[in-house]
Amino acid sequence: MIRLKLIRQHLGVTQKVLGDALDCVQGCITAYEAGRPLPQKRAQRLIEFAAEQGCKLDFNHIYGERPLPKWVAMDEEVVRVPAEA
Repeated sequence: MIRLKLIRQHLGVTQKVLGDALDCVQGCITAYEAGRPLPQKRAQRLIEFAAEQGCKLDFNHIYGERPLPKWVAMDEEVVRVPAEA
């Protein structure tokens, strides 16, 4: 799943960290990023993990075309950039 890689990069975590968060091994994350479908259970956990990191996601961000929130790193903290009106 190509969007998973973008989300992981936005969150600033490794495949290992994301795998631990989604209760799977790093190899599964590699496979999902390469196009293997992400099961709904893992997508739900991704939404929860992202929320813990301060990033609000939903299924449309993961599976659909909804743009990802804009983020910038500042002093080891990820800060959300408000969407333009």
